[in-house]
Amino acid sequence: MNRAQRRQENRLARAKPNRSRAIYSTSFTLLFESFDTIDRMIQKLRHGELEYISGVPVVMSLKGEWYAMLPALDGWIAYWRELTEQHNISYDDSPLAKLRNKLEYSMPLTLDDVDAAESVVHLQRKLYMCLPKSVTTRVAHKVQADIMAAEEIAELMKVAA
Repeated sequence: MNRAQRRQENRLARAKPNRSRAIYSTSFTLLFESFDTIDRMIQKLRHGELEYISGVPVVMSLKGEWYAMLPALDGWIAYWRELTEQHNISYDDSPLAKLRNKLEYSMPLTLDDVDAAESVVHLQRKLYMCLPKSVTTRVAHKVQADIMAAEEIAELMKVAA
């Protein structure tokens, strides 16, 4: 190796990485990303700006994807029930379940319904900030696997019928 190559190697070894391309993930960005869709849903309901695709109420995610509200709420409720059961935390999600049922049966929503659901989401946010990311991620994976298994079973039942 000649002197020019050694100098080049030394320069590269001392060079700082370009941090402008690095993706930083703090607890605040994780919190925002996790709660963005439910927050959007609550705000849409508060202002009465429901959007429908093929007669199904939908909400747009942070990444611009459309999600059906009812399955999204089902997953959200299942996640928090599993998380609170695993950690023996007393938890009442009845306002969210009531909101979900009213959406399913196209019943009119009141601001009290939306406020109650929003207060539950606010408590969920506080709990989320107290738990380690590894715990929340593990529970999310478990709930997703349970939902996928339930969908597969439902599909098999349709085929068998």
